[in-house]
This record gives sequence, C-alpha cells and structure tokens, in this order.
Amino acid sequence: KRREKAIMQRLMAEERELFLDKNPEDRGNGFQGRPLLTSGGLIEDLRVPVCLAQGTDHEGGREILGFWIMGGSGASAHAWREIFRELKERGVERIDIVVSCDLSGILEASRSVFPGADHHLCVVHAVRGARTRVRRSDCAAVLQGLKAIYRAQDQEEAERALSAFADT
Repeated sequence: KRREKAIMQRLMAEERELFLDKNPEDRGNGFQGRPLLTSGGLIEDLRVPVCLAQGTDHEGGREILGFWIMGGSGASAHAWREIFRELKERGVERIDIVVSCDLSGILEASRSVFPGADHHLCVVHAVRGARTRVRRSDCAAVLQGLKAIYRAQDQEEAERALSAFADT
C-alpha cells in the first residue's frame, strides 16, 4: 500500500506541475477544474481512499483527469456517479473501459452517465484472484502463463499465449 500511495503521489505531483507549467497563473482549483478534451477514460482504484481518473486523448496521449478522496468508508454508487458526471461536465465525451477492482456500483454508475462503458477487472486484481485458485506448486507456472497473455503486444500474440496456456 505504501508503494501504491507513493506512486500515486508522484504521478499527481508530476501532472500538477505539468499543468501549472502550462498555466502558471492558475494556482487555485484549476488543476481539478480544468476543461478536458479527452475522448476516452480510464478509472483506476489504487486500493487507497483516493480514486484516480486517467484519460486518453485523440492522439493516444494519457493524462490524469482528476483524483478524489473517497473517505474511509469507500465509495458508493452515488459517489461514482458524481465522479462520472463531473468528468462529463468537464468535457469527457465517452468512456470505453472502466478498469478497477470489483467495486460495488461502479459499472452501473459509469453506464448511467456513459452508456457504452465496459468494465474490466484490473490485471493486478485478476492475477491476485488467480493465485488464490491454484495450488501453491502450480502458482509460478500459472503466473508465467498469465503474464505472457497480458503483456502481449497485440491480440494475435495474446491469443497464441492463451492457447499455449490452455494446452499446459
């Protein structure tokens, strides 16, 4: 958790500095309230009480769209819906994929604001889940097979890796 928190803090600081370098006159709420020109979005839950939203622009560049402190009790479907509404109001046109752990209400909330949004379990949580379902003696081989799939460069390579994994 410390590592995840440190990474998130570094990313937020870097993104804020990039924003302020481009907009030195805006030292207030400009970072969180700035207009967005993104066409896709990605929500990641870092398993700390902060939600980080990352988007992809038309050229494939990524930027942090915002972050929200969710509080100690976590997030409700209502809180997620408010986050998605805020993103839409700030200019996000569509969200194709929401990636998170198995968060209660996030899929329904995303689809209520962005009807075409799909949900995927993040790789970290998918691998953690797989580890709990295999014998300890098979764990290394299973993780190696999964890694070949999720690190594939394209769909063809992923399908070959999946086929090889299924054959073992």
